[in-house]
Amino acid sequence: MPVHGLERLLEGLVVELRQEGVVLGLERFGRAHDRGSSHGQTRIIRKAYFEHADYVPLLRRAYQLWREMEIAAGEPLLIRTGGFAGLTPPPVEVDTAALPQKTAQHVELLVAGAKFFELPDTLKAVKPQPDCFQYSLKIVCADGRQHAIHCDEAAASEPLRELFYAVQNLKRK
Repeated sequence: MPVHGLERLLEGLVVELRQEGVVLGLERFGRAHDRGSSHGQTRIIRKAYFEHADYVPLLRRAYQLWREMEIAAGEPLLIRTGGFAGLTPPPVEVDTAALPQKTAQHVELLVAGAKFFELPDTLKAVKPQPDCFQYSLKIVCADGRQHAIHCDEAAASEPLRELFYAVQNLKRK
């Protein structure tokens, strides 16, 4: 499998692909060149990525790979310093009666899976983590039930995260 443009990001991809078979990495400017985003003394990696929910699994995998590289190297490579997220996703209200039927059914399945109506109004992380978002979500169902929560990203269960991401994607369309 050929990989073109071996900036640091894609060098990691080559290492991953090499474990699965033959890979060819091609770089026009040579390794560790200064003509891309991989030059300079520091890097930033963040788990809070509001741009699109599809990035979150990739980011979780990146953190896992950093840990694996540290173990292999026998020394710390990633220094977590915390951070400041300048933007918090705006509060979202979803009225399932206003959605197309298929979308409303999907949202209501996610609501049921997250046990949304059983959750307290506020969910705080037991151990706060750096670079995490705060979510505010209100769901109004066609049957009249409604509930609003404010939640630390680190306190959200996987089903609740799926609901947050689905609702964010609805608002982007």
